[in-house]
Amino acid sequence: MIEIIFNSLDFENDIGPLVRAFFPSEKVEIRTDEAAGAEDPQKKLFVTFDEGSSVTLKWEGEKPAVDSIPWSDERIELKNRIKRSLYHMLSQETGKDLPWGALTGIRPVKLALTAMMEGKKEEDIKTLLQSEYLVSDEKTGVALSVAKKEASLLTDIDRNETYSLYVGVPFCPTICLYCSFASSPISEFSGRVEAYIEALKAELTAACDMMRHKRLVSVYFGGGTPTSLSAEGISYIMDHIIKNFDLSHLREWTVEAGRPDSIDEAKLLAIKERWEAAGYRIGRLSINPQTMNQKTLDLIGRRHTTEDIVRAFETARRIGIDNINTDIILGLPEETIDDVRHTADEIINLSPENLTVHSLAMKTKSRLSLQWDEWRNYTYRNGDGIMAVARGAAEKMGMEPYYLYRQKNMAGNLENTGYAIPGKEGLYNMLIMEQWHDIMAVGAGAASRKMYYDNEMGSWQSRRCENVKNIDEYIKRIEEMEDRKRMIFLK
Repeated sequence: MIEIIFNSLDFENDIGPLVRAFFPSEKVEIRTDEAAGAEDPQKKLFVTFDEGSSVTLKWEGEKPAVDSIPWSDERIELKNRIKRSLYHMLSQETGKDLPWGALTGIRPVKLALTAMMEGKKEEDIKTLLQSEYLVSDEKTGVALSVAKKEASLLTDIDRNETYSLYVGVPFCPTICLYCSFASSPISEFSGRVEAYIEALKAELTAACDMMRHKRLVSVYFGGGTPTSLSAEGISYIMDHIIKNFDLSHLREWTVEAGRPDSIDEAKLLAIKERWEAAGYRIGRLSINPQTMNQKTLDLIGRRHTTEDIVRAFETARRIGIDNINTDIILGLPEETIDDVRHTADEIINLSPENLTVHSLAMKTKSRLSLQWDEWRNYTYRNGDGIMAVARGAAEKMGMEPYYLYRQKNMAGNLENTGYAIPGKEGLYNMLIMEQWHDIMAVGAGAASRKMYYDNEMGSWQSRRCENVKNIDEYIKRIEEMEDRKRMIFLK
């Protein structure tokens, strides 16, 4: 166990994740020096702020270290000084270098993209990433590559005049081991699904009225697993959007069909028919096996077979769906590099247009974390070699990286990367990851975001509002959910 002790809590959301990145399997607790500590922490980090003078880091581990960091009134500069100093301490302690250096945020490409949009030269951006944030040569190259792709695809989307619509369906056939989304087994809510759809319809109507002055460019059906609903339920929601929203500027409509055991021909036909009614070639389907190894599917709580995955692809192709994304997760329990090679080979055979490669993250509300005593003795293997297997599969299918993000508590300080055949990139993924424009989000647990340019700060900022996650509360308090949105979008 590791304790981080502050004399005054500040930058804890930067320091804590950096410590966890170096020690992914150890428990990390944060407290102030007045609070009671653990009985026997193996390691300690003391963070002492002397405002206006310095910040002192004192590491008590196998290789003790102390550093006094000069104060800066520029908060970002002070944060980066602290993180660079801490990075060097922990690198010396562990003998490890992290591929993303001292970066702990979920959007490492944002730095490169922002600098690129400001007209900075590529060499200057490399220097920024490597000197200021200690990013490796390889990840610097990845960040620049993705930033160039995003810049080429996003610059024609007006940040002030456009928005995306997210529709959340918080139901799944079962809940996977690693999942922390606001989702519930649909079997537990069979008698309330209709009420949920009606509440969703009401919120969609209100959302449409709030956004009439902006152009809708992308729609994303997420969850959960929207295809947990019946074909009639899916059609009802999609028809309501088609009837009420102006779709004349729509460029993409993604539907998550993540669980193959939730897919049948009737549902896919219903989806495809609504795409065709909404616009030309806007449809994007996501079928997400996560692994093509049956032993792992059984272990993580997926009640389907690898044959079900193949059948879902075959059905989608047979009815003419021509843009499919596939998600896989690297680092799942007990998977070896040979298991990942098998998954990669099977994905190549399926030949999707998009491949999203996730690195397993220990999400605090997942069963994996909540029941860690039960799962801690399993093996969790990931690293550059395993990531290279997935990257090689994407390249073999003619794909290029187009968006990238990270998650908290991601072992190995790695990343999630979206690959796509040129021209088949997932637009919504880039728009939300780079906080490009407004996201109007409806459904239980959905989070909306209003973007605005702050002249004093000289940058884009956001206001957020979140819907309640509890499905029954969402249904009961739907008018409140609408009012929350009016507070940020009509203010």
